[in-house]
Amino acid sequence: MPVDESGLERFIGALLEGRRGQCAAMVDHYLSRQLPVVEIYEHLFKPALYRIGDLWAAERLSPASEHMASGIIEALINEIHPRMVPGVRKPLR
Repeated sequence: MPVDESGLERFIGALLEGRRGQCAAMVDHYLSRQLPVVEIYEHLFKPALYRIGDLWAAERLSPASEHMASGIIEALINEIHPRMVPGVRKPLR
């Protein structure tokens, strides 16, 4: 199940309201539906960050709100990043 416009809007709304738990639940939902992590980055995180940046640039969002929303996404990226990284690598000799 890909990220649709409705899901993106709900995610952005939750970000702007500081509802980290709801954002995390949405990411978990997509992961449980086997959506590749790259798709979550490209179709959820990236457009959300662009929208937040546009709102900030238009002075429709305070710097504090922009930092909060960006921080939530950063935390979510940190949580799912290990799914993108291959297993433990052997040290180079």
